[in-house]
Amino acid sequence: MSGRYRHLLFFYIILQPLIDLSASLSERFGIQWLSFGSGLRLFFLLFGGIIVFFKLLKDGNRSLFIVFVLPFIAVCLMLAVNLVQKHPFYFADELQFAAKSVYYAVCLFVFHFFLDTKRAVKPVTVAALIYGLSFIMAIATHTGFPSYNFNGKGTTGWFYAANEIGATLAFLLSFSLLYAQKREWAWAAVLSVLMAMYVIGTKTAFLSALFLLVFATGYLWFKKVKRKWGILFLTILFIGTAPFSPFIQNLRHPAYIPPLEPEPQTAPSSEVSEKAPHYLEENPILRRIFSSRTYYFEKKLADYHDVSPLRKWFGMGYAGDYKDHQPKLVEMDVIDLWIGYGWIGVIFMLCPLAVWLIGVIRGYRRWKKLGFYRWMLTVTVLLGLGISVISGHVLFAPAVSFFFSLALHGVKASLPNVEDGNVATK
Repeated sequence: MSGRYRHLLFFYIILQPLIDLSASLSERFGIQWLSFGSGLRLFFLLFGGIIVFFKLLKDGNRSLFIVFVLPFIAVCLMLAVNLVQKHPFYFADELQFAAKSVYYAVCLFVFHFFLDTKRAVKPVTVAALIYGLSFIMAIATHTGFPSYNFNGKGTTGWFYAANEIGATLAFLLSFSLLYAQKREWAWAAVLSVLMAMYVIGTKTAFLSALFLLVFATGYLWFKKVKRKWGILFLTILFIGTAPFSPFIQNLRHPAYIPPLEPEPQTAPSSEVSEKAPHYLEENPILRRIFSSRTYYFEKKLADYHDVSPLRKWFGMGYAGDYKDHQPKLVEMDVIDLWIGYGWIGVIFMLCPLAVWLIGVIRGYRRWKKLGFYRWMLTVTVLLGLGISVISGHVLFAPAVSFFFSLALHGVKASLPNVEDGNVATK
């Protein structure tokens, strides 16, 4: 049975670019039948969650069972509190936010029980090639979507959100570089993904690609690996053409500093709201790094101070209180989870991530010989956590959290057993 699930997971991995394309086109053009991608992800969440739930009950692993159900408890508490106290309360939006929040946890447990990550590197590389080729086709046909709503340069290809697709490609680049050490055709995936990250124009995409290239080149040359000339050539080419990239052009253009949205008339705290724009205007570097996220954070913080103790403990739900204006996430994962699920809820929600990270740290303490596979995935996980803190779109963007969980599980599964009640490699 595990072998059957494994092959289904391989197929699901390869389907990821098609799911993202369908979701993007459905969102942009309002074509309902193209939303099958979201339906597939929801099916994976429900089916995977049920399978893991009963497997944990059957195995009698109480500690892992508690870790698995804690995020769902956080969701139930958040929905129950806000159903009574949040106005307006849009149940469909709140439920969608909840599903995205627990998706990474279900992925971690599904991979833990049913996936050999080293064997999954090939289907991930195939998916990376499909992502990259779709970008090339979008550019060649001049049908790609712009990365920015204002006059910044860059394109997302046929995908929806620039930061989200940039973070997804960062994980795909890492896996593709690993497989390129075994199969020559994987360099096509590496090259196409690099081209995509080059043209997106965001700091997430460009700096992630640069970071992974420099690390991989340095490691392979330091270890004197034979297959090192290809990665060296790509790194030199990427750095050499950087001045012409959309990202560098955006940095040079004054309009790249994102304009702040006007303050709604119903703002709950004028004192904080007035300080936020002024603070950012005095800190242009901070605005470049966080793209006005601190502005929205201070607005959410003002709302947080005005809510009841229950909502401080268990969260304000999707995007906090937005009253008569459009809901807006801060787009910094931990902050959005804290606003959404409160002090207690965010601990429950991040518990699976903490357990896996603790398992990785303890595994590394017992393992001194680290190869390219472990180092590459470890660096990729750290990069993903950094993106999550600064740019968001990692922990509860299903397109990204899927590959983030895959990389994190890959590191954990490659390390020795840690028989301490935490996650143990099978």
